[in-house]
Amino acid sequence: MLIDDLKKQFQQNELPIVFSYDGQEYSGFNRDFEQLSSNSEQINRGECHTTLYRHIPSGTLWTVIIRHYPEYNALEWQAEIYAPEKTGIFADIHYELNVPGTHGRLLGNYGDEGGGYKEFDFSLDNERVYQEAETGRPTHYVFPYYRLETDQNKIAAVLSWQGAWFSQFEQAADGVNISMGQKNICAYLEKGEGFRLPLMLIQEYSSDPVNAWRRFYIDCNMPLVKGERVKPLLAAFNGVCAGLNNDIVRRVKETYDAHGIDYDFWWFDAGWGTDGTGPHNKSGWWYHGVNFEMNFEAFPDGLEWLGKALKREGRDFMLWFEPEVVRTPPEQLEEFFKAHPQFKREWFLGTFQKEWCGIILTAQLIDLGNAECRKWLEERIFEVMDRAGANIFRIDFNIPPAQIWAEHDRPDRRGITENHYCAGYLQLLKDIQSRYPGILMDSCASGGGRNDLETLRLMLPLHYSDHQDMFPQDTNTFIYMQQVLYRWFPYIKNFMSPFSVLDKYAARTVYNPCVSCAFAPEEIDNIDFDRLKEHLKEWRLINKAYMGNYYELEKASNNNTDIKAFMFFNKEENLGFVMVFCPENCTQTAYRAVLQGLEAQKIYSLEDIDTHNVLKMQGDLLCSQGIELNLAPRTARLIKISGEC
Repeated sequence: MLIDDLKKQFQQNELPIVFSYDGQEYSGFNRDFEQLSSNSEQINRGECHTTLYRHIPSGTLWTVIIRHYPEYNALEWQAEIYAPEKTGIFADIHYELNVPGTHGRLLGNYGDEGGGYKEFDFSLDNERVYQEAETGRPTHYVFPYYRLETDQNKIAAVLSWQGAWFSQFEQAADGVNISMGQKNICAYLEKGEGFRLPLMLIQEYSSDPVNAWRRFYIDCNMPLVKGERVKPLLAAFNGVCAGLNNDIVRRVKETYDAHGIDYDFWWFDAGWGTDGTGPHNKSGWWYHGVNFEMNFEAFPDGLEWLGKALKREGRDFMLWFEPEVVRTPPEQLEEFFKAHPQFKREWFLGTFQKEWCGIILTAQLIDLGNAECRKWLEERIFEVMDRAGANIFRIDFNIPPAQIWAEHDRPDRRGITENHYCAGYLQLLKDIQSRYPGILMDSCASGGGRNDLETLRLMLPLHYSDHQDMFPQDTNTFIYMQQVLYRWFPYIKNFMSPFSVLDKYAARTVYNPCVSCAFAPEEIDNIDFDRLKEHLKEWRLINKAYMGNYYELEKASNNNTDIKAFMFFNKEENLGFVMVFCPENCTQTAYRAVLQGLEAQKIYSLEDIDTHNVLKMQGDLLCSQGIELNLAPRTARLIKISGEC
């Protein structure tokens, strides 16, 4: 097995780490390294080995952490460098490994903005594949979650980095060579400085790679909330991100409550921050302000009334932040510094500007790699969270930082600003977790722009794309993106918009482990709440199935002509469902759904949610003959599956 071979290489100091030091090339730790210590410990569902090395020419200390999850055929590694004294130049530090076999095939998908998670399937016999997160948001245009298959091996290969990374896959005579790492490293290290490498993980599989990964992700990676696996959740959202005040939010909440919507938490997005010149927001827009301090002009008690009301009702309170940037317009920055006398000017790394809808947006990137700056920022976040009584943290990051990082570096320090920033970002999240143990946190960066694995060990990727709120009528794209993401991320959310309430087809396209009702104040009085409650009732019938196995009954597509069909089955809950969508321009009038993953001799009860007709069949027949469903354009069939005891 590939993992066994890699473990032997690690034991022999043949680590898959490649770099140069003052022009001298290194591959592995067999030359010019000495091992200082090694220890092992048991971790959740696996074992962790930590080895400390000294690189003799530079005097640097390298801590290498290897985690093995035998039950899941998964192995990961990561290294961290510490410089007791100033060093020479390290360059091109990255990982390289060879996956034996010929006829390599690389499967995966692009990121959120890369065509809405558009899939790819490359034959490495025909081309070398190189990808990079050039903007510095790791999953915005590309997506460092891959499947690689040769005639000898099948693996998932994942790189976790919070900034600008690269990957390369190239077929060679002895196998597929993989290279992965942070981009553009060429730097000396100062005395006392650390440098952190990305995390790399591989998982071997023989069949059903999707559910092999999902089980590993759920059991060993997905963060616990209040000490438990997160349950299906319903949110209520005040629907807009500007022009809000206490009266508007109170009216929206009272409308939800008057109609008996039993939501689990309140989703408060942008719209509560200041303009950076004081406890107010004269512009009225989040993109001209500071989204880590409260606008007391609009919310005199800092949303304390809302937090207390939700707590009395047994509900949670999500609050959105964009803490890494200051959006105060340039002509008002002196007012920002005057209003924040403890903020140091050097904590701004650089400026990003873009035109959006005829408006020039300006953002100053804050230096998360600076511990003093990060502590100042955390105090602002904690102050807002504590005053409001918020207990769910949602982060957003709406600029591409790579160019700012690069321009902040000197020529002999390339990659340093980014490296420290990424470490500081993870530390920020860990500090929030430490302050609020068991907190649920949502990862967002203009949608799904920063959903690397280390981030998702701390947060959930609820808001996987801004496409949700920008194009609520694009139902077939929702289906496609969710089908692709279910392969990697079991727990995501979609918005139940006014459009989604109108019919079952639209509503069922947004069913997910988490659903958020999102009605703007001017829309909410026109919502058919009785119909909404019907949708939510059937969602509650099947929502526990999402944490089970996932099967695509038809290839994912986002067109309006092809059938879209998939199923889930959760053995722990003895519950599953089949979902079949017939889009508006589909001419197919019948569909045979051949199920997957059921026990051959077990009897299953299948209930048509629309007709309530019940069919009982044995698992082997369901997985060979299937069930026949009648269809019509723009219909969605939902079949609940229960195993007979």
